[in-house]
Amino acid sequence: MEIHQFLAGVSYGDAISIQARVIQKILKSWGFASEIYSVSKHINPRVRRNCKDFRLHKERSSKENLAILHFSTSSPVNKYFCTIPDRKILIYHNITPAKYLRVINDRIAKELKEGREELGSFAAVPELALADSEYNRQELVEMGFPNTGVLPLTVDRENFGRKPSSYTLGVYNQPHVKHFMFVGRFVPNKKFDDIILIFNYYNKFINSDSRLFLIGSPVGTEMYYDYLRSLVLQLDLKTVYFLGHVNFDDLLAYYRLADVFICMSEHEGFCVPLLEAMHFGIPVIAYKKAAVPETLGDAGILVNRKNFSEIAEMANLLFEDGDFREKVVKKERQRLEYFTREKMEERLRDYLSPWL
Repeated sequence: MEIHQFLAGVSYGDAISIQARVIQKILKSWGFASEIYSVSKHINPRVRRNCKDFRLHKERSSKENLAILHFSTSSPVNKYFCTIPDRKILIYHNITPAKYLRVINDRIAKELKEGREELGSFAAVPELALADSEYNRQELVEMGFPNTGVLPLTVDRENFGRKPSSYTLGVYNQPHVKHFMFVGRFVPNKKFDDIILIFNYYNKFINSDSRLFLIGSPVGTEMYYDYLRSLVLQLDLKTVYFLGHVNFDDLLAYYRLADVFICMSEHEGFCVPLLEAMHFGIPVIAYKKAAVPETLGDAGILVNRKNFSEIAEMANLLFEDGDFREKVVKKERQRLEYFTREKMEERLRDYLSPWL
């Protein structure tokens, strides 16, 4: 038996691609042949050697094999997955509701709407449908999937142990300056504007020696990105840094620099950057919405309402009260143990045991 995975696209460093690689390593360690297939034009050149065009799978397709589809958007891979004789498992990673993109990008909004409709038609296709959070599993149940489970994502601790960019550390490493941070695609549901307004209060009324790092890709949502930049100009904020999609060594450096991680997102199916922040011992303040409270568990600081001044004051308390900060960070370290690779391997083996 062989066990292969299918993705709509494979990127360098995104959560779904990382999970697929981790699963592939686990499957190979168990002795199974395992490839990752995707749409060729959507495979990042940096990871191409680890992926193949999904049409090449046909020569290895067999009713004796197992196929795992990572579902995150409408794709030709999904349609191919339905046609093969292989035993089928689906892993659902959530699809952002189209309403958040309608004004920003009609094309993306249409793709998101089609993706949700396509997912609904998949209910009878896989023998097992997994989700990376209970929040996402409930969506599968509502769409009629009969056999469901939860397979959380994991932290890529091996790569996070690499040396950060010494140049970036050299530019920004000033101990007296407080650094706010958020990582995520520049899409409206992640509410970058709320983060900017929180930082605006902190910077102007508590401590002007502060910076805000906003990291993520604005591709496809340039209208929202431009609005955010205009907001910063209107507020006359000099130390908000729109860093775009940074390379991995720079990302490590920004995590090393950060004093607090702020997440005001209104829709998350999991939110991997929360795990990344906790891995680096950064206190997290997050809005209690969607899958965010599930991912944090009893770690971090959850807020029920977006009172920007209160959240800014909470961040300041984390900076000034060392004991309080250490208690928050300790809880985060404990929470991370739920997301280790070893835990993922145990869960995956349990789910695949009927076929293994």
